[in-house]
Amino acid sequence: MIMPSINKLFCVVMLLALMGGSYSVAVGQTKKDRQKADKLVKTGVTSFDKKDYRTAVTRFDEAIALNSKSGEAYFRKARAHFALGEYEQAAAAFDLALANGHEPMEVYRERWAAYNKLKKYDEALADVNKVLAAEPKNQGFLVAAADINFENGSFKEAAAAYEQIIPTAPNAADLYYKVAVAKSKAGDTEGQAVAAETAIARNTQYLAESLQLLGEARFAQKRIPEAIQAYSRALTSKPDKPEPYRHLAELYRTQNEIEEGIKTLEKARSLNTMNGEIYMDLSLFYSLAEKTEEAVAAGRSATTLLPNNALAHTRLCRALATAKKPELAISSCNTARRIAPDDPETLFYLARANSDLGTPSKKAEAEKYYNQALTILQTAARERPEDPDVHYMLGNVYADMQQNSQAVSAYEKALALNPRYTRAQFNIAVIRLNENNKAAALERYTSLLTSDKVLAERLKKLIDSRP
Repeated sequence: MIMPSINKLFCVVMLLALMGGSYSVAVGQTKKDRQKADKLVKTGVTSFDKKDYRTAVTRFDEAIALNSKSGEAYFRKARAHFALGEYEQAAAAFDLALANGHEPMEVYRERWAAYNKLKKYDEALADVNKVLAAEPKNQGFLVAAADINFENGSFKEAAAAYEQIIPTAPNAADLYYKVAVAKSKAGDTEGQAVAAETAIARNTQYLAESLQLLGEARFAQKRIPEAIQAYSRALTSKPDKPEPYRHLAELYRTQNEIEEGIKTLEKARSLNTMNGEIYMDLSLFYSLAEKTEEAVAAGRSATTLLPNNALAHTRLCRALATAKKPELAISSCNTARRIAPDDPETLFYLARANSDLGTPSKKAEAEKYYNQALTILQTAARERPEDPDVHYMLGNVYADMQQNSQAVSAYEKALALNPRYTRAQFNIAVIRLNENNKAAALERYTSLLTSDKVLAERLKKLIDSRP
């Protein structure tokens, strides 16, 4: 009984002896590979430090080929991919670094940024929160958490997070700007204004942007002079951006300061002659100022630069209709309709151009388009009762359709919402003149004398021409 056990033991010993040589060779080879891999990692780090990120990736890949368990190689490779803007590869390499034993906190500190670039906000926030669990007062990661909430569309949460950081933040002024942006996105106009004003007062590096946010908020609050002041200051701070010029011009339009709007847009055009939106706006302002040739020229430039923008073609259509070129106006409006079939302004000017052609078939076309515009604008007036532009356009449609009482009612609503809508005053006076009510027209003339002398003079000539 004892002998077989001894034999078995002897066999095991002999087998281990025979294997010993090859086992030691294998261990030696693995160690050698690891050493080579470590050297390749160091070489890759040198390339990375020299910003030769592609070579760094190659060296780290070579290291991983020799030692597939090197968490350090995967981590370094991930950072190089991130530097190259290869965020998918970076995130994958960070995952492998973590799986192969790299220090987890180092991975979390870096991986969140790759997830954030990939718009994987939940994963990014999870990594950031892991860092914050260990370092709850880390300002950089507190800001990152707020930024991720912002990017994920959680604007109220983002604003609250920024506000929580501000008391201890060294860059509080810039954080107030971020609060203003978040409040804007969340629809908190008053909060937006307060945060923007604070950012400005504390000398944020985003001065022009904060002034724009303040102007936007004041406009929404109908504090127009303050809005104009904010946008004007924004342009002084950063004069090379087109959007503030457009916003400022629109503010001037609401105040019936058309020439100031034109000056503003012409300055923007001088800074960027290839911005189609500036030409599009200029076409409208020139039309409002009755500078018909300029309106047509600006409209043509807008449609050349923005061939797929419906509003550009509508503005050209308007200018051409005003210039009494109905065939060309119809062509431009039809182009606009192919892009945006249900725009009421396009339908209105298309109707007017067809009406100007005067033939029975074109009159029928005009009536069809007037009715389509009317239906859309009636719906818009119900949905946006506080929008004076909608009521004014509705008045124009009613007036062209000779539905005078409805036209006057719509114009009056526009005036109630914006007393500076002097064209509504003028159009009501014209309707009263056509009804042979000169007394009512003269009342409007008296009102226009203090608000729009140019329109007042035009109206006086019309009144004097009537028996």
